Amino acid sequence: MVHLVSDDPRGSYFTARALESAGFPVIEIEADNVDARTYDGDQVAARIGRWLEDAVLR
Repeated sequence: MVHLVSDDPRGSYFTARALESAGFPVIEIEADNVDARTYDGDQVAARIGRWLEDAVLR
């Protein structure tokens, strides 16, 4: 589960923990839905790749 977390993550912690408790591997990606200035697509892709290898495929 890729979980998008904004700068105001009220409830995000509990959402991620509930998904993990249900057996879903979770990665939290910090991003703003409307402002891409702080988003680095290459960095996010690399991080998701590592997460897939380390958490999902093991």
